[in-house]
Amino acid sequence: MTKQQPDRRANTELELPALNDGPSPILSVDRALRVLTCLADFDTGGEALGVIAARLGEDKASVHRSLNALKHRFFAVQDPDTGNYALGPAALGIADTFISRDGMRPMLHRALLTVCTEVNETAHAAIPEGRFVRYIDKVEPDRDMRVSSYIGARYEMRRTALGRAILSVDCQGPEELGRFLGDDPSALWPRISEAAARGYAVEHEENEPGITCVSVPVLFAGRAIAAVSVSAPSSRMVGRLDEIGRVIREALTDELTAGFSLPDPR
Repeated sequence: MTKQQPDRRANTELELPALNDGPSPILSVDRALRVLTCLADFDTGGEALGVIAARLGEDKASVHRSLNALKHRFFAVQDPDTGNYALGPAALGIADTFISRDGMRPMLHRALLTVCTEVNETAHAAIPEGRFVRYIDKVEPDRDMRVSSYIGARYEMRRTALGRAILSVDCQGPEELGRFLGDDPSALWPRISEAAARGYAVEHEENEPGITCVSVPVLFAGRAIAAVSVSAPSSRMVGRLDEIGRVIREALTDELTAGFSLPDPR
């Protein structure tokens, strides 16, 4: 594999300020942003106003006003039959701008090409979207048995190696994982902890029968903003997990630009 060029990335990494848990200076804006974040947790069928308000601990009237503002700018959409609210196309447009900035999209694509060539298996890139991950790129090998997937597909974080890789950075303990997922983390936390210790996450036939995945998170300014994975029939992954984890990390390291990094195994 090509060695990392010394001029490809900066010697210093950007730092973002810590999240502020205090009161927002503009409550109406804060509520709208919380509603938007909540919508990202739902599948394409969306949820009812009452469910969203209960999730946020807000009254329906206030949440309804926020939803109307988000609908006006197409950050939210409402199903005319069910009345449910879901994430709108404007939110995806911002996500697309985000993943294109600073050359992130071509950077990840180059890494996928290298990984696919090295291991001769399907490589994916995904970004977090609430409690889900969404595929943003894919490179396939030229072989008969390949993984069935498509760019734009969205899956639960907890059921994918991509999501677990991201969670291994963003959740530092079972309590934090439980708060993020909104349920009991005891079954999932050992896998998240193992992913943090190894530097890559694994998912074995939980998201799709017969398929095993290995994934490495990508950090920007110290926070997980994407992940790259290899997915293949489980029979072809036996005894290869460490090798594939290493190949993904090396391919990403060769392509990282200023501000982007990989987590150090704990």
